[in-house]
Amino acid sequence: EQLLSLPPLMGASIPAVSQFEEKNAGRWKKSIEQSVEDIRAGLMDKIVLARELDLHFEGAVPSGTVLQNLTEQQPASFIFGLESGSSCFLGASPERLIKKEGKQVFSACLAGSTKRGSDVHSDERLGMELLNDEKNRSEHEFVVSMMRKAMEEQCLDLHIPQEPILMKLANIQHLYTPVKGTALPKSSILDFVELLHPTPALGGSPRKVALQKIGEYEEMDRGFYSAPVGWMDREGNGDFAVGIRSGLLKGNQAFLFAGCGIVEGSDPESEFTETRVKFKPMLNALGGLTL
Repeated sequence: EQLLSLPPLMGASIPAVSQFEEKNAGRWKKSIEQSVEDIRAGLMDKIVLARELDLHFEGAVPSGTVLQNLTEQQPASFIFGLESGSSCFLGASPERLIKKEGKQVFSACLAGSTKRGSDVHSDERLGMELLNDEKNRSEHEFVVSMMRKAMEEQCLDLHIPQEPILMKLANIQHLYTPVKGTALPKSSILDFVELLHPTPALGGSPRKVALQKIGEYEEMDRGFYSAPVGWMDREGNGDFAVGIRSGLLKGNQAFLFAGCGIVEGSDPESEFTETRVKFKPMLNALGGLTL
């Protein structure tokens, strides 16, 4: 009764922005160059580097309004929010980590992306270019290979298509490969979470080396960014997404995060532009802001 009597949290206006700050943009681009050198030297095959965008508002940002905006603007994504005290980690993730319903498990490989076109023809052209782009296909294949290896440990059988398809969202399109399997008896969804996180789409390959280099190069604390976010029941079923296209609200500040998969053919300026596209879902939810 007390919860039902509370005033509605949705609909409160979002204050105006007083300051934008793209943290360490120059050093982030330099870290991509260093990562490409590491890859060419054979230290790793792929690494995912994220960066941070800090926003200051003229008043406290209402999390309920931001969540409502995300729900309306990103209907094909997993909308999530996790509050603790005055902080709220929230976002609209396009990527499922793992879903379990009885014996059936579902996951997804999501890596390689480009922007949406301004009309149908340009959108189709960009999509076809993505499907045929060597750099993005290589990045995607790392994720598929790791997914197959990890899922086989907990599945009796596994189905992964040979070729990716396109996942088209409001601001971006991705290479997408669905994954379906039959889980081993008595397995829990947390067994799969432990196996899969972080995927090469959020960490890199080999995982141990990539995570070490992320710690050296990113110059930030990811916090819950890219973490598994979801729910489970007492039967070991549930649904977890990957905490991307996300941000942390804290009073009159918002900290947004976006990352890119770096492989041998990566270009710093192109990756920087890609992160700006990935900031858009949260920027739109925060009042239609633009960089």
